Amino acid sequence: KLWETYDLIEYERIHYYNPKKINMASFANILPRVHIHVMARFENDSHFPQPMWGEKQREAKLSLPAEAEFHKRVFNALTSKHN
Repeated sequence: KLWETYDLIEYERIHYYNPKKINMASFANILPRVHIHVMARFENDSHFPQPMWGEKQREAKLSLPAEAEFHKRVFNALTSKHN
């Protein structure tokens, strides 16, 4: 189920934000549980093409759609998939 959920979130990020690429990272080094980052990346984001937690390359000049609407899309996709 974890990878199905990851795939769904990646799909929604691609279709909602139209990024250059998607980065995925999984950590458990600070929080006491494993968690996955699914990050939409853009050529003009502040760190591209470096990792988002790496060295900043520039000031970001992004105009992105509302994150709240993205969350609704993911919630609706997850609830319709599991009902």
